[in-house]
Amino acid sequence: MTTRGAKEDMMHLVANLIDEVLRNPENEETIKRVREKVNATMKDYPLFAY
Repeated sequence: MTTRGAKEDMMHLVANLIDEVLRNPENEETIKRVREKVNATMKDYPLFAY
C-alpha cells in the first residue's frame, strides 16, 4: 500500500475490508461491495506516485 501513497491510518480500513471478505468468501454481494469500496478509495492513490 505504501508504494501507492497510502498511510498507516488507512490500514484499519484495509484490514476491515479483508476481514469482511474472509468472513464471507462465497457471498458475491459482499465481494462486490468490498471491490467497489476498494476501487473508490484507491482512486485517489495512483498506481505509480512519483
